[in-house]
Amino acid sequence: MKYYYLLQLKQGKGVLRGRPFCFTGLSLLSSAYTNGRHSMRIAVLGAGMVGRAVAADLSGSHSVVSADIDPAALERLGSLYGIDTVTADLRRGEAVARVVREADMVVNAVPGFMGYGTLERIIQEGKDVVDIAFFPEDSQPLDTLAKERGRCGN
Repeated sequence: MKYYYLLQLKQGKGVLRGRPFCFTGLSLLSSAYTNGRHSMRIAVLGAGMVGRAVAADLSGSHSVVSADIDPAALERLGSLYGIDTVTADLRRGEAVARVVREADMVVNAVPGFMGYGTLERIIQEGKDVVDIAFFPEDSQPLDTLAKERGRCGN
């Protein structure tokens, strides 16, 4: 399994730019990962401009829950796309854990200053993740954590 930046997502298909780290990527949306199921439970963390677009696109073919601290952003998603929403302070690890608990996969679309800590908690929870937070910290320790947690293939 690999880690990818998500560049574009339309109707459940993406254009990817790979990075040499061992987190799972958007390829998980393939039928091989879903084992023939038509949809996955995907948690999208962050409902800003990018997170909102990702959640809206994924909601056409997957069960999506969107989490953010801003109730107004979540209300827009819920009313326009029928997406389940959760108001949560994603700076808090226990909030991240609660939101991702039932998810098959997570999209980390929080602001960059929150990205590293959020991604670290997602990995600790044993979830497959697509990270688009673009945080400034060195992500190598997260690669090591993912490998220790058995979240990486060969």
